[in-house]
Amino acid sequence: MNLEKIYNELKQNNINKAYVLAIFKNKVELGYYSLNELHFYDLVDFDLCSQLRIFNKDKELRIINIENKIYNKVICEDEYKNILNDEYMFISGNKILNSDKTDFTLLEQVGRKVAVPAQLTEEQLGKGIRLVVRNYYDTDENNQVTISESRLIGLSLDGKEVM
Repeated sequence: MNLEKIYNELKQNNINKAYVLAIFKNKVELGYYSLNELHFYDLVDFDLCSQLRIFNKDKELRIINIENKIYNKVICEDEYKNILNDEYMFISGNKILNSDKTDFTLLEQVGRKVAVPAQLTEEQLGKGIRLVVRNYYDTDENNQVTISESRLIGLSLDGKEVM
């Protein structure tokens, strides 16, 4: 993925501050976008990136790399009228590890590590941090409710946005 093109898409879509979920061929990283730059806990190689989801409460920019073809889609809150529900997906980690980075908290559970783009205390961690997914619905020709679209909207800690 070309970082310059990603930054141009963010600028065109007026996204100034957002969370980032990046799926690489060798790992998954949570990060954030701020001050015209993507930030991750570890070094990342965008040549290995297969999916990049940059999101906040208003919109998500979804960029997918399939066999070196880049597809992108912007999903805006105001495009969908029918919100079915918000899902809260638990982010694994029950122990905070020492880290020299002040804009991330490094979590561990059973040897697996995940960096969360926020400063968390042990007490906050006990309440559980979650990735929030918003589902939009529509009805089909038989009046059956279906999920027509989903997008990431934020990180939540005890029902409150983290960033």
